[in-house]
Amino acid sequence: MSQEELKKTENTETKVTYQDIKNDANKDFDVLSDLTSGNNYEKSNDRYKDNFSTAVTFLVCGIAGLVVVILNDTGILNFFSLKNASGILMSCVLGGMFIGFIVVGILSFKASRKDKKDAEIEKDNTIKVMEWLKDNAPAQLIEESYAGDGLSEEMKYFERSDFLKKSIKNEFPDFSDDYIQDVTDQYIDELFNKPSID
Repeated sequence: MSQEELKKTENTETKVTYQDIKNDANKDFDVLSDLTSGNNYEKSNDRYKDNFSTAVTFLVCGIAGLVVVILNDTGILNFFSLKNASGILMSCVLGGMFIGFIVVGILSFKASRKDKKDAEIEKDNTIKVMEWLKDNAPAQLIEESYAGDGLSEEMKYFERSDFLKKSIKNEFPDFSDDYIQDVTDQYIDELFNKPSID
């Protein structure tokens, strides 16, 4: 093998190796990004829906199960016998379990009512913040808030997000950081990630 052929082989191997490392690094970054990014804020409307569906499920199962146990105890249905200790124990355990289901359902209904009120307040606050952002933080101002035309889209997102979070926190200091992050993400999405119409 000549010196020239050897250099070509080494350069090819180096490029492949470099490309492999670059691909692996990009994959690692994507995985890390998926694990660390995102918002931990749970909207009140989502909590309301979760609690409401939990309440309905537990109440329906609890009431239906309790009816079956009572019908079995009165002899109308015959799923298990009450003539021995295991039948009585089974009846007591099932009755207690279904009463527990009913209690969980009632508590979930109470929580869902509170979450429904919170959802209305949150919706009003979000509308107020979004209107304030539209008036006070147009795209041009956000883009002027950081330096670097050569920034990647990910870095631009972080710069935009930091600027908006600080602005919102100054104007609305009582809002939680998670809520502010959620509103910031909505606004960035609305402003910079609109699908283009061809």
